[in-house]
Amino acid sequence: MEQIQTPEPNKRAKSKARSHQALIDATLEIIAEEGIGGASVSRIVEKSGLSRGMIHLHFETKEKLLVEAARSMADDYYRNLFEFIDAAPDLPAQRLIAMIDADLGESSLNAKTIAIWFAFRGAARAHNEFARYSDTRDRRLRDLFTATFAELLGNSADTPEVIDAANGTIALMEGMWADYFLHSGAFDRDAARRVVLHFIAGVLPESVGFRRIAAQSIR
Repeated sequence: MEQIQTPEPNKRAKSKARSHQALIDATLEIIAEEGIGGASVSRIVEKSGLSRGMIHLHFETKEKLLVEAARSMADDYYRNLFEFIDAAPDLPAQRLIAMIDADLGESSLNAKTIAIWFAFRGAARAHNEFARYSDTRDRRLRDLFTATFAELLGNSADTPEVIDAANGTIALMEGMWADYFLHSGAFDRDAARRVVLHFIAGVLPESVGFRRIAAQSIR
């Protein structure tokens, strides 16, 4: 009897992973172009070239697919952020500058990502799961900044000086993202970076040496 050939397990797994990612990518493309309201099952199916059944197979519901798309965006942001951190010298001042560069750089802040982030944030009040991945009070990001400022200042992470410096920096960066969202054509990336670095230099004591290091990196 002729044996029926079946795909190798690893090939099946790779095919499944490709379909999974294709649905997420299609969803994000639609959100960037049309907002979350435009991400209907029909549009996702059309954009991805996959069947409706694949959405159910991989995510069960469209809502869960949207949550996975938001998570994927957050993963991409942090992947880029840690690439910048890993490439920086192992000094807190240099690490902090790398974090600013990652956040305001083209890889994280561009026309597509800003449209997607603000779409998720706009829907976060009605969908708590979206807020987990698009919240401006993201705990993971705040912990990274707080730990870096604590190291720079030689203080514990729960001191007011550290918390205020971290929260102020993040608030300023959020403002730059909002400015890009509203005025992308007039947005000056180098100027935005310079403002954030000047702010940090102004709130840190001269003795920590951040001002000197930042001045050397300002374009």
